[in-house]
Amino acid sequence: MQLNGFNCMDCGKDTYQSREYYMLRNDVWRRICPDDYKGMLCLVCVEKRLGRALVLSDFPYWNINDEAVRKLNLLSENCVIK
Repeated sequence: MQLNGFNCMDCGKDTYQSREYYMLRNDVWRRICPDDYKGMLCLVCVEKRLGRALVLSDFPYWNINDEAVRKLNLLSENCVIK
């Protein structure tokens, strides 16, 4: 696996290819990345770090989040997120 700026810091998934680029509210990101590391996490790894499922209020209202919210809804409907 070749790592680049879009690979998930935890699992290595290419978040660019999977279209998992998004922004979280600052307080949510700081909770899962307290060292202010600049990098990417796939949605599943974000939830693992949070210890809970993501909710709409975790995302600020920005156009970049539209695709992530759609993916989040699909994952929840298919019971992939645990």
